[in-house]
Amino acid sequence: MKTLFYILFLCPFLAFAKEQPLPSTIKKVTVFIEGGQVLRQAATHLPKGKTELILSGLSKYLDPKSIRVKGIGDFTVLAIHNQLDYLDEEKSKENDLLRKQIKELDSQSKLLQLDIQALSEKQEFLRENKRITGTNTPVSFSDYNQYFKLYSEEMRQTIVKKNEIEIQINEIKNQRNTLYNQLNEIADKERKGFYKIKIIVHAARPMPAKFEVSYFVSNCGWFPSYDIRVDNLEHPVNLSYKANLRQSTGVDWKNVLLTFSNATPTDAGDVPQLAPFYLGEVRRIPNKLDGMVKRVTGQITDTNGEPLYGASIIVEGTSIGTTTDIDGKYQISVPAGQHNLEISYTGFQKTVLPVTSTRMNAVLEEGMQIQEVVVASRSSSSRLPAKSQSGIIGGVPVVSGRKKERKAQESKPIQMDLTTNTTSLEFDIKVPYTILSKPKSQIIEMRNFNMPASYEYHIVPKIEASAYLMAYITDWEQFHLMDGESNLYFENTYVGKALIEANSVRDTLPLSLGKDKSISVTRTNVLDRSNTRLLGAKKIIKKAWKTEIKNNKSTPIKVIVLDQVPVSRKKKIEVVGIDFGSAQYNDVNGEVKWSLDIAPYTKSTVHLNYTVKYPKEWRILVE
Repeated sequence: MKTLFYILFLCPFLAFAKEQPLPSTIKKVTVFIEGGQVLRQAATHLPKGKTELILSGLSKYLDPKSIRVKGIGDFTVLAIHNQLDYLDEEKSKENDLLRKQIKELDSQSKLLQLDIQALSEKQEFLRENKRITGTNTPVSFSDYNQYFKLYSEEMRQTIVKKNEIEIQINEIKNQRNTLYNQLNEIADKERKGFYKIKIIVHAARPMPAKFEVSYFVSNCGWFPSYDIRVDNLEHPVNLSYKANLRQSTGVDWKNVLLTFSNATPTDAGDVPQLAPFYLGEVRRIPNKLDGMVKRVTGQITDTNGEPLYGASIIVEGTSIGTTTDIDGKYQISVPAGQHNLEISYTGFQKTVLPVTSTRMNAVLEEGMQIQEVVVASRSSSSRLPAKSQSGIIGGVPVVSGRKKERKAQESKPIQMDLTTNTTSLEFDIKVPYTILSKPKSQIIEMRNFNMPASYEYHIVPKIEASAYLMAYITDWEQFHLMDGESNLYFENTYVGKALIEANSVRDTLPLSLGKDKSISVTRTNVLDRSNTRLLGAKKIIKKAWKTEIKNNKSTPIKVIVLDQVPVSRKKKIEVVGIDFGSAQYNDVNGEVKWSLDIAPYTKSTVHLNYTVKYPKEWRILVE
């Protein structure tokens, strides 16, 4: 028995081969940040002579140039080619019916909202007119009692009616969500076309045959996210490493082995070349968000204004990503220096948006045309990872000799092997998964481990009277983290989100664990305006700030307090009399830094004093 690898051109004389279906199943998928490598296996029995095997039901989002066929058996592969068959390019009646029902529900909801508004105005009217007085004669007790009963009954009926309408609105919302889910499920089927591969073989006698077919497919991918938990400051950081998998290829992955790779096979593999850089005056208007970590929110819709559920949003050049909810809304953290969002959705054109605001909406246009392509050969400049290059490329046999480096895990939520390649990492999941083709992402916990950390609070009282807990992790490279968002839990309480920026050259990885409300911070101005005075041609302003930090915890804490002294850029403006005690002072930017150790249930105080002198006719803003 021998294994044959073939990528051959199509020969015209093969038209008389016998046609035979070739059933296949997906056995393994390697999921990249964008796209995936699918491996199918098939088995059949070949008759004597030439046979045309039809491998059908492949995703229309596959890259025809990436198709690889491996035949196992004593037969000859004469040719391979593929074509795309569309099922139906017109929108189905079921789709139209669902859209019509959703619009009807939206209309009903708007009418009910108007009823709510009218009832609210009625309530307000009743409240404003509940007080009665007689113009000429006093109001009798019986009249007042009758009015009170009328007021009470009208108010009760109004409240009951509002509650009933609100229940109807919630029911309509649930019905809309159900219909929208159905619409998403059939949307892919409407636009769906399937590739089929024809493998023409020749057998000298009847025999069994096996095949392995691999190809690259788009409309899938993954991004990492994390759960970070800290029980108390005496314990290590517990980190749960998760893969957020999206799969909208139009073909279900049933009972398949998954590998998550941080490789990006769609990126160019060529070394960049420098071009001449000519100096010239450039006046750049800076983005007001430059240099900041931004929390960006928004909504993704189609050209009809319909929200797109499950659209993928990736920060360009990173593995930071998220997906939209049922209303097409999303939230994502964008690190400093990253200013583009890549937005994609099945059957729609990919959109790249520069981040210019903390709210970024996008409208995607339909349009993905795939032409029939006949595969004759593949260049040796393939951009797929080295793992997929075993076989014959450009007539030259290529076999990957890469050895896997195994790394023991402290904890395994699932069976998994970590493979360290030359230029990428792979997480090999040993438990088979079934991933249906649908917009909603599926979260798979890959690893869980404890990371030794040192803890420190950071306080910037001039900006905010809050204490932010920071964890510092050394030797963090061994955990193979990637850029991604994290959910923060401190002392069994969810405290918010933070961004892990793993593409760093720092020896220590800082993790922000959010605010700790058990640390009290106050900053007060010790001096009032009476400390502004004139001395000759100068105006003199004295400032004195007192910051108090109270540790309400049962354990000691380390605290970094940051404040600042104004910095003068003009000789006529002087900053003198600077007093900050034992703090460190940076005279370039005016930063003052205190390092404190605060015992349990005790308070520590720092002081900052300075004086500003400037010409009395000037108007200077001093904090």
